[in-house]
Amino acid sequence: ADGMNLTFFEGADASEPLVSESGMVARGDMIAFAQPETFTGKFYVSPMGGGTKTGYSVLNPMDIAAFRSFVADAKNNNDIDGNVFVFAAGKYPFDDYVTLDFANNDGITFSIEGADPSAGVTEFVGSTGEKAGALWLKANADITVKNVTFSGTDGVSGCAAVRLEDASSKLALESCSFNDNKTSGNGAAIVLTAGTMNISNCIFLGNIAASGSALYVNGGSASVSIADSKFEANVADGEDDEMCAGAVLLIGDDGGSVSFTDTKFYDNGCL
Repeated sequence: ADGMNLTFFEGADASEPLVSESGMVARGDMIAFAQPETFTGKFYVSPMGGGTKTGYSVLNPMDIAAFRSFVADAKNNNDIDGNVFVFAAGKYPFDDYVTLDFANNDGITFSIEGADPSAGVTEFVGSTGEKAGALWLKANADITVKNVTFSGTDGVSGCAAVRLEDASSKLALESCSFNDNKTSGNGAAIVLTAGTMNISNCIFLGNIAASGSALYVNGGSASVSIADSKFEANVADGEDDEMCAGAVLLIGDDGGSVSFTDTKFYDNGCL
């Protein structure tokens, strides 16, 4: 047959692709390849994306749509595991959750890192309605999120900027902010019904829900540890006075736990 396919590999066992592009050359023709794009162990994301949008370098960052597709495709699990997604400063609109579900894998671990505060704010902006929110952790996900602001979620009951609802999953939030998220149900910023969550050096400001506006925990296997954080001006606007909690609500007959260390609460309350 005419032509030839070329794939470049690196490593002693030639197991890892070196470049993110390929080409077909017909008999008698020539094709020029650009400088090979080496994967460095970090994926890059920017609000608009750029170049080939592979995410393999700062010159070819993914946009949010490419990131969503990449983490949803099971064939990329090995590439994702143990690596870091570096998000540049800017606003990232979420018209639906990015769902992190690795039920067919023993477990996937990766990090999402926003920009250093000196370089600007990395902001995940939620939408309205039934699909409002940014991240939804399901099975076998072990995720760390650092230096990200979550804002703008305005959803129906059950919606939150971040949801964790599987006992096999873990989420660590470091130096993140949850600002001005809303829901008609409980938990505008975070809803946790199963799994483990560690929150450190985070700020919850101006979130509004029926109750548990910053954090709603409902489940016997749900466990949250909160340190060096601040809850301020979060408001519960529900009609059930007995369930009113402006900042944090823990309910359930089967247990569940929330612990606080060096954490401050200011002006949270009920309407």
